[in-house]
Amino acid sequence: MTQIIKKTLLPVANMGTHYSCGSKLGYLKATVNFGLKHPETRQEFSAFLAENPL
Repeated sequence: MTQIIKKTLLPVANMGTHYSCGSKLGYLKATVNFGLKHPETRQEFSAFLAENPL
């Protein structure tokens, strides 16, 4: 017997930044942004980026 589940989907406005993690560049942007904003990684990650310029 197949059971049909009905759910309501509601739209939500995203007020944050959207990164397409389906591309390599989008994934890198999301990762760097997370590393710089997260309180547990912000300081050490910022130092890492400063010590490793391109």
